[in-house]
Parts: sequence; structure tokens; C-alpha cells
Amino acid sequence: MSVTTYKIQDNFMVANCIKCGRRPVVAQDAYTWIVLCPNAACNNSVEGKTANFKAWDEQNKK
Repeated sequence: MSVTTYKIQDNFMVANCIKCGRRPVVAQDAYTWIVLCPNAACNNSVEGKTANFKAWDEQNKK
């Protein structure tokens, strides 16, 4: 199944992926919002009922 991803606006502060350094994107799958790294090899994501950027930032702290 293919999920459409959406770019996060550049003026929105969000941490880059700790694994590859790329800026995350947002996707919606049925009732779940996913903040994920666009690099599929990283397999780095956070899921929830809302786009949880705080959880993403916590997961991607240096």
C-alpha cells in the first residue's frame, strides 16, 4: 500500500532525522498521522492520532 506524504513547511521548526539528517515529512494512513523520514532505509517514524512533532523531536535528539 502506498501512502502519500506531505512536505512540512520550511518555517515550521522540527528536528531532522537523527539517522540521515533529512527533514521529516507527514503522512496520513486512515486514522493515523505519521511523521517520518523520507529516506525509507532509516525506518524512522512516529505515529499517533495527531501529527506528533514533539515525540518526533524527542526521538531525534542528539
